[in-house]
Parts: sequence; structure tokens; C-alpha cells
Amino acid sequence: MRLDEALAAVHDAPEVWCLAGPWSLLTWDVEPATLEDLPSIAGLGVADSLGWSRFSGGWLMQADYAGAMQVVRVRSALVWGPDGVCTTLGGARLPASPTPTAAALSPRLAGPLQPAWDRAGHGQRVARIREHIAAGDCYQINLTLPFIGSLAQGDDLAVFRALLATSPAPFAGCIRRPGQPTIVSHSPECLVACAGGNIASAPIKGTRPRGRRAELLASGKDAAELTMIVDLVRNDLGRVALPGSVRVSDAQRVIDLPYVHHRAAEVIAQLRSGTRWHEVIDAVFPAGSITGAPKRKAMELIDRYEVAPRGAYCGSFGWIGNDGAGQLNVAIRTALISGRSIAVHAGGGIVADSEGDSEWDEVRAKASALAAALGESV
Repeated sequence: MRLDEALAAVHDAPEVWCLAGPWSLLTWDVEPATLEDLPSIAGLGVADSLGWSRFSGGWLMQADYAGAMQVVRVRSALVWGPDGVCTTLGGARLPASPTPTAAALSPRLAGPLQPAWDRAGHGQRVARIREHIAAGDCYQINLTLPFIGSLAQGDDLAVFRALLATSPAPFAGCIRRPGQPTIVSHSPECLVACAGGNIASAPIKGTRPRGRRAELLASGKDAAELTMIVDLVRNDLGRVALPGSVRVSDAQRVIDLPYVHHRAAEVIAQLRSGTRWHEVIDAVFPAGSITGAPKRKAMELIDRYEVAPRGAYCGSFGWIGNDGAGQLNVAIRTALISGRSIAVHAGGGIVADSEGDSEWDEVRAKASALAAALGESV
């Protein structure tokens, strides 16, 4: 059985958690838990920070940008390996098949996604943020906005299936819960991967549309943007790491996705003995790549210049295993779906030499993949 077939089978389930990447997990059978239930970080080996790794039982977690969190214990699940072979955890049995027509509808937007402000509005905000940087208030701010639309047909799980088919990502996911917007994400970014007493984080800063990879690598502005956030991540990991163990294992890498290229780095460290997951989350959350530096001042300015709370966008979700290993993403490239309404969020880092037009083009490029999967544009 393929993941898309299983997603169609749970079409009518009130609660669905799915992680999709190198390893994929699907469950509709969970029970409430808390952060205090999560174990100390142990396990064997080092979790792969380049995509979801093997889950063999434990917990799932989702946190909003503002810090509201939900933790659930997985009672049963289906897990797919990189070879596509499906295994069962805890005696999982798919629900009865839904009405074939409902599950098979291809999702489609009713029209182009509409941004919360236009190119000129973005340029004005970039200019104001540059004034803050010149005044010494901050070094970088991650400015984001929602693109709003409505579905002409299809639903939340259909949107996720379409996104997996057209724009897969290593830390994708879909979370449907009763009474809340469904989270649909094709994130490429790892917040933390922990196992065997080790921790890794892989921040992303710097983006270009496909075909402009060389331009990204040659950009001094994007290199500086990434360096600032790497320093912030080093500081965050240092709060739970053994003294002297934090280091940058990869200062420059390029992540090539179907629609954009990203610049990224990897920071690793050894954890203090007995470190628990809630301590790690307290240390690193929210991700520096989606706030800016210094983090507290950046978040204050974000509240001033963005039009509404981010909600699940720029938060995090992922898994924690029974042995203490686990992975959490940064919930970028994320849509929130409530009935027919859909909000697709995107953003980018603003630094001293940012230009309003190029920042606007970057934001639109990031939002374009989900819009294209639904037959429309931004």
C-alpha cells in the first residue's frame, strides 16, 4: 500500500497525523499526552537531519509559533521506509473506505491566492525594518505574510496528496484535529534531530527560484544572512549542550527543491547527560531562522509589522521515539485549511542590504509551489 492510498482511506477520520519524507508515518489512532511525558534523549546512532528518519513508536508533537503545544501518544500507525515498503505498528487497521468520489476529488483553488499586502506594502515594511537595523535594534528580521484563497473542490487531505505529488519535501506533514485548522506543510527545514546524546539543527537562509542556483551561491547578502542565524543557533544549542561541544559541521550547503534552491548549514553538539525533550524545545523554540537576531527583539518587531498571528506557521512538528530519539521540523511552506478557506504563508529574512523588490520576489517564489499544486498562482 502506498501513502497516498492510505491517506485516501482515512479521508473521513476526525484526527489524522502524517509525516512524509524519506520515512513516512500515518496515524489516526492517538491519545493525549504532555511534554512531561517525553523521555530523556537517548537512543543509538545520530538522527538524520536531512529528512524524517525511522519511527518505531512513541509521540508526535506540534507547536504553534507563539508556543501553544499539543503532544499525542501514538497507539498504532503505518510506517513507510525509503524503499516504499509499509509496516504496521501496534496493530493499525485502516478505517472503512470513504465515499470514492469524495476521496478522489482533485483539489483546485477557486482563483489566485491573494497576499495580505502588495509589492509596495512589502517594500515599505522592508524599508522600516532596515531603519531598525541601522539604528542597532536588530541584525535581521524574518518578515512573513499570508496568501488567502478558497478551494473550489477537494479538501485538506487532497491538498496534501497533491503537494506530495508535485512538490515533495524532506520534512512534510499534515495534521488534522477536530475543531482546528488542518496544517499542511512541505517543509525542507530541520529544527532539531536528536539521538544517542547528540543534537543537530539545520537552519535555512537564502532562497532563489529554480535555475538560479549559481546566483544564490554568489550572493554575499544571503551568506551573511545565514551566518547570523548560524550564530544564533549555536547559542540556542549551547543552552543544553556540553560546554565546548557546539560546532558547525557544514557551513554551506544547497538544498535543491522542485521550485527553489535554499542555502543551509548544520550545527551539531553533544547534549548534557539526562537532557529531556522539553529542555531542548525550551532552548531552541521558535527557530532562529524564522525570527531573526537577536531573537527576542526580532519577535517584538515581527508582531509590529505582520498583520495577524502566525498560528501553526513557523511553529514546529515532528516525532519523539520511545528510546528518546526524535526529529522536529520548522513549519515553513505551510498552509492552514478550514473548510474551503486556505491561507498559505511565506516569508524571508530582511538584513541591512535587502531590497524590497527582490524580497517580494522571494516570498512569491516560496508560496508558488503550493498554489501551482492546486492549479493557480500567487
